[in-house]
Amino acid sequence: MNNFIKPPFVPDINFPPVKKLLSHMNFTGISYYVNSQPEPDANREDCFINVQNKINLVGGRRVIGWAIWILPKILIEAQFHAIWESPEGEKIDITPRKRYYEKILFFEDPYLTYDGYQRNNIRIPLYPFEPIDAIISVYDRLYEIMNKGERKFQHGKMSYTENELEELDQMHFFRLEMERIALSHIPAPNSPCNCGSGRKYKKCCGF
Repeated sequence: MNNFIKPPFVPDINFPPVKKLLSHMNFTGISYYVNSQPEPDANREDCFINVQNKINLVGGRRVIGWAIWILPKILIEAQFHAIWESPEGEKIDITPRKRYYEKILFFEDPYLTYDGYQRNNIRIPLYPFEPIDAIISVYDRLYEIMNKGERKFQHGKMSYTENELEELDQMHFFRLEMERIALSHIPAPNSPCNCGSGRKYKKCCGF
């Protein structure tokens, strides 16, 4: 069995865990796909800065919401994100990523605001399993460390104390071990999916 997690991918909007995430978030906005057209000089992951720079250059407006990702066989998450709407009304994701995606699934939330810092991702497991809960806890703790004090409003490379660096290193190896356990305890392809959708695993969370 392959115990290495594949890269995150964009889920189908009708995928059961997407609906579960919407319910978990009490989301009342609109959901749609947005084409990706990364700007050549944009900073990776700095979506709010990228969008503001684009607005300063050619106009348009910023649209705030959540980009939705699946970490295969592990979890689904909503990432605080901004896209650009052109003066003509076309909505585009202009922020580059480590891996190119033709489009993203976007939850537009008119009640969200950007106050100069990144919000934590909202994550839920694809199915109930304690190691996946542990993985989510690691991500939450990582967010706390990276956004502690003045770091909350910093971008790019950050400085950490020796104790924080040691904890970050320990969390990295702990997360890898939890991922290994999670990936070694998935259902058989034709078994009911653990997420409760009623579908076979191979046609649901076992894609």
